[in-house]
Amino acid sequence: MAVTFPKRFDEEEAKKGVWFDVYDEFDQYYGSYLCRHQNKHSAVYKMLVERYQRVHRKELSGGQISNEALDAHFLVHTILMDWKLKDDKGKDIPFSPAKAFEVLSQEDAAYVVEFLFSCSKNVSHYRNADDAEAVQEEVAKN
Repeated sequence: MAVTFPKRFDEEEAKKGVWFDVYDEFDQYYGSYLCRHQNKHSAVYKMLVERYQRVHRKELSGGQISNEALDAHFLVHTILMDWKLKDDKGKDIPFSPAKAFEVLSQEDAAYVVEFLFSCSKNVSHYRNADDAEAVQEEVAKN
């Protein structure tokens, strides 16, 4: 007997990432961020986590990264792929992992990091364009 379970998300969408606009409850804008799907069962995600642990082992075990900054460090090196972010003068800030860690490890950026973790775990964000109607229906329900 064969059982085929439906796909919960589009693997290609999960790999190439999805853009998330970050606003708080007061409609303040925190930028747009391109994030991969955070799925602990995905081979791609498992490989990213393994690489992260291997490459950053010394930083992580040597206390070079504060406990407060660990989430930002993990996000930057596994999930975050790009951003559209402006500095206080309105100039674009080019994306790089080093710059992203510098920006997102600030205490005031904790909201953005938590928001991006939440979004990147939600499979409904990683449906392909063919499922656009289903996504709109699901959003309308919430």
